Amino acid sequence: MRLLKTASLSILSTVFKITTALVVNKMMSIMIGPTGLALIGQFQNFIQITNTIGTVGFGSGIVSLTSKHRKNCAELEILWSTTLTCVLFVTSVTSIIIILFNNEFSYLVFGDSSYRFVFIILSVVIFFNNINLIFLSIINGLKKIKRYVLLLILQSIYSFITSIVLIFYFKIDGALTSLAISQLFIFTLSTKTFIRIVKRSNISIKLGVNKNFLKKILSFSGMALTSAIMGPLSLFFVRNYLGENLNWSYAGYWQSIWYISSMYLMLVTGVLSTYFLPKLSETDNKNSIKEEIIKILIFIIPASSFSLLIIYFFREYLVTALFSKDFLIMLPLFKWQLIGDCLKVISYVFSYFLIAKSKTIIFIFLEFFYFLTFSILTIYLVDLNGLIGTTYAYAFSNLLYMLVMIVVTKKLLITRSFN
Repeated sequence: MRLLKTASLSILSTVFKITTALVVNKMMSIMIGPTGLALIGQFQNFIQITNTIGTVGFGSGIVSLTSKHRKNCAELEILWSTTLTCVLFVTSVTSIIIILFNNEFSYLVFGDSSYRFVFIILSVVIFFNNINLIFLSIINGLKKIKRYVLLLILQSIYSFITSIVLIFYFKIDGALTSLAISQLFIFTLSTKTFIRIVKRSNISIKLGVNKNFLKKILSFSGMALTSAIMGPLSLFFVRNYLGENLNWSYAGYWQSIWYISSMYLMLVTGVLSTYFLPKLSETDNKNSIKEEIIKILIFIIPASSFSLLIIYFFREYLVTALFSKDFLIMLPLFKWQLIGDCLKVISYVFSYFLIAKSKTIIFIFLEFFYFLTFSILTIYLVDLNGLIGTTYAYAFSNLLYMLVMIVVTKKLLITRSFN
C-alpha cells in the first residue's frame, strides 16, 4: 500500500513535470529546430555536471543517510552541517571556475564563444540551484513525500512560465537562460521548509565538517559523481560525433529521441528515489532486501513495458505532437531505443540497490563499463548503419549492463553482510 501511495505521488509530480516540459519542448522545436535542440542538450548536460560537482554528488547519500538517522536529531545536525559546509565550499570554487573560463566553456559546449553570457548567469545562480537540491534531498529522506511532491510541482510551474516567456522573446538565448535559472524560485520555498524542519527538531546548523559523516557521504558521492559526469560526457561525445560525421540536424533528431526516453525514465527514477532508495537504506536484512527488490520489479516491469508499447504504437502522433512533422525522420529510432529503455528500467532497480548499500567501487566500475561500452558501440554502429546505429548501441549496452547488474546483485546478496 505504501509503495502504491508513494509511487502515485511521485508519478503525479513527474507527470506534471513531463507535461510542462513537453509543451516547452514543442515550442523550442518549432522556434529553434533540431540544431537548436542539440545545443539545448549540450547545455543541459553541462548544468548536470556542474550541479553534481557543486553538490559533491551528495544527493542520494543525503536521502539515504537522512532516512537512516531521521529519528536521531543529533546525528541529523552533524550530517546536515557537514553537507552544507562542503556544498558551499565546492560550489564557490565551481562558480569561480565557470566565471573565469566562461569564454572557454562556451566554445567547448557550443563551439561558439557568443553564448558566454549563460555561463556568467550560471556562475551566480549555481549557489541557489545546489542548496535547493540538498534541501529537496533532505525533505525526501525525511519521507515528507507530500511536501516534496508539492515543491517539485511548483518548480515545474515556475520553470514552465519562465521558459515560455524567455523562449518567445529571446529564442535560443532565452531557452538557454531558462535552463540556468530554472530552480531560483523553488529555492525560497525549499529553504522555508528546511528552516521549519530545523526549528521543530531543535537542530542547530553550523559550519563545520565531521570526518565520520563526511566519509559516509563520500561513499555515495563517488557513485553520484561517476554517473553524473560520465553520463553527460558520453552524451556530449555522441552528439558531437553525430554532428561532425553526419550533421547537426541528425544530432538534433537523436537528442529528440533521447529526450523522449529521459522523460519516460524520469517516471521510473522518481518512484525509485522516492520509495525504493529510502526503503532499502533502512534495512540490512537480506530477506527484506530481496522482498523489496522483487516487489519493485513486479510493479515496475509490467508498468514500464505497457507504457513503452503505448509510446511505440503512437510514435508518429507523439513526434508530431511533441515536435513537428519535420521530425518524422526519427520514427525508425523508436524500436531499439524503447527496447533499451525497458532493459534500463530493470538495471535501475539493481543500481539503486548498490547505491543504498554504498557499494561504491562496484557501482563506479559498472558505470564506467556501461558508458564506455555505449560510446564505443555508437562509433562502430553509426559508421555501419548511420543514425539508427545509436539506438542499436543503446539497446545492446543496456542488455549487457542489466545482465551484469543481476549477477553482481545476486552474488552480493549471497556473500555479503549489510550490517
